[in-house]
Amino acid sequence: MVTNTAFYRNKNYHTTNDKMETLNLEMMGLVIDEVYYAIKNIK
Repeated sequence: MVTNTAFYRNKNYHTTNDKMETLNLEMMGLVIDEVYYAIKNIK
C-alpha cells in the first residue's frame, strides 16, 4: 500500500458497495506504473 487514504478516494471503501465494479482499474494501473518507475530510478 502506498498510502492509507483509500477511504478519501473511494466512498465505497470497506462498505457493502466495495466491489470490483467501483474501482478505477485504469488509474490503479497508472499508479502502479509510476511507483515502479519511481523506485527503479532511486539513486
